[in-house]
This record gives sequence, structure tokens and C-alpha cells, in this order.
Amino acid sequence: MKVEKTEREPLISIIIPVYNVELYLERCLNSVITQTYTNLEIILVNDASTDTSGRICDLYAARDGRVQVVHLTENQGVSHARNVGVGKAAGDLIGFVDADDYIETRMYECLYQTLAENQADVSVCGIDRIGFGKYAKREQSGSACVVSGSQAIRDIMHGLWGDYAVYNKLFHSSVVKKYRFAEHVYRGEDLLFLYIILRHSQCVSYTPAQLYHYIYRENSAMHEEFQISQYTQFRVYELLYQDMSKYYPDLLPKIGCQILDVNIRLAVSAVESRRVKRRTKYHYLQRFHTNIRKYINAEAMSLIVYRKIAAEILLLNFSTELFWMITVFYKIIKGILKSAGRGLKKVRGYLR
Repeated sequence: MKVEKTEREPLISIIIPVYNVELYLERCLNSVITQTYTNLEIILVNDASTDTSGRICDLYAARDGRVQVVHLTENQGVSHARNVGVGKAAGDLIGFVDADDYIETRMYECLYQTLAENQADVSVCGIDRIGFGKYAKREQSGSACVVSGSQAIRDIMHGLWGDYAVYNKLFHSSVVKKYRFAEHVYRGEDLLFLYIILRHSQCVSYTPAQLYHYIYRENSAMHEEFQISQYTQFRVYELLYQDMSKYYPDLLPKIGCQILDVNIRLAVSAVESRRVKRRTKYHYLQRFHTNIRKYINAEAMSLIVYRKIAAEILLLNFSTELFWMITVFYKIIKGILKSAGRGLKKVRGYLR
């Protein structure tokens, strides 16, 4: 789909799901309402927040006529909130922002400019990760480029554009309204949505400028304690594996690596969880063990970045019982060392 250059700038609808982010929301909204691209419609979907997030949304709507608020009476998750926003959107183009992040003031001007100049279906910018420590650095291509949708899938799967997320991108509203987000997917929903969009895109433009600031939060949904709903992330990868077998066989080692990574992280999280009962843990481990044995191979294992994760995968592939014992033992030792470290710091403090 082409964007025609006219005197009128197209209306961009920015959809922001909001749930219990009162500490971050004002910074996010300030970064959006001060965009140099001003023809915006800002849709805040309050997903039944229990803090003051809903009140903050209403205050911004009262101050700026471009802001509209939808208050949901029941918390139904980010995919549902985004779909509600998409249903309300009147813009020619649609962008998404997470309420605990913030953006550079020129982000949407830049995304629209590259979209229009290249007659692209999707426009992408770089991501700045804040608070991720040693995990912050992700490989990103060093120069702007314009590629096909198929090549964009390859580049994103190989980490060249930083992330599978939707928040650093600009889409045509007609495409977004056609495909929507899968509401039954609670982890991996961005990847599934993006994959479908790119499969139906002819042209994608990219600029490496890091215009989106992604904030690490320990209490965010991405870092919560083990829940079986997180298993949907594996289902997403499994679905993509099946589709890529037909259209992108060269990506199978990469998606296989992701499948192994997801299953081992879930396995560790399940064993370490205090909420999950012992019998249930064993049931989950058997499931993760089966998945790893199905997808493990030399090519996929060669793409595992961290040795610890590779060792855990091999261990669970060999034995669920041994994996359980060593994971528990490792956690105990790590806890002892952490306590000893804190004690040593106190002693040093007293001696000063």
C-alpha cells in the first residue's frame, strides 16, 4: 500500500494500553503529546487499572483534545487493549507505545518520513534499552535500509533490527485492522502479529536511530513469576516453525533456538516457583522435556548465546529428575553466596 504525498499529513493513531503504570505514565504521555509530528490521535486504553493510571489518563484527555480514553471494566490483557484501541482508531496509520516506556519527540516524524519516501508498508526505528545491564546491547544494522517483507522477517529473526516488538514501528491502519492481535496469546503476541503483517508486506523501511526508549521493570508482565499462560510463547514459536518450514526453511535453526530457549527458561522458572506444587512442577517439566527433545539439534544449539542456558538445555534433554535437582541446588548456592556478599558489605561498612 502506498502513502500518497499530499499537503495534509495523514492522521496517525497512537494506541497506548495502560495498566497500573502510574509511576511511568506521565513521562510516556509527555513524550507522545510533544511529538514534532502533530496530526495525532492518541488512544489510551485503561485496562482496569487499580492505581491512579486511569485518573492520569483523564487529566491528559482534558488538557489535549487529541487524547481520548477508553476505560475497560475488566482487565483482559495487552492484546485485547490494543485491539480495542485499533477498533477506535480513525487514523490512516497506526503506532503502538507501551505506557511504561517513552519516545523521542521526532520518532513519528521520522517513521512517517521514511514510510512516505520509500512507499513502504511498515516503517521501523531502533530501540534504546534502559536498565537491561549486560543484556542491553543487541545487534542492530548500522545503516538505514529498505527491504522486502520477507527480508525484514529474516533481519528481525536474526536480531538485526533489535526486537520483535510492535512499539518501534508504524503501520497502515487497514492492515492492522484486518489482522489484529491474538487475544488468546499471553506471551509472544507481538512476534505473531508482526510476522503476519510482514508476511503480507511488500516493502519495509528501517532507520537505526534509537528513537524508542524501552524501560526494564522487574515487576512488569515480562518478568513476572512462572505462570502456565506464559507457555503460549512456545505455541507461537511452534506455529512459526511450521509456517517457516514452507516459506523460510533457512530460518528453522533460528526459530528452533528460540524454542529451546523459551522451554528452558520456563522449566527453570517452574522449578524455582514457590506457587507451583511439586506434582504440577513435574508435569510441566515433562512437557518441557518433550519439547526440547523434539526440537534440539546441532544447528539450533550452535545459536544459543549463553553457556549456562546451553548446559541447562542439555541437562533437561538428558533427565528431568537431574535437571530438577541441579536447578534447586544451584538456586540454594546462589542464595548463600548472595547473602554472604551482603554480609561482607556490612562488615566492610563497619570497619570504615
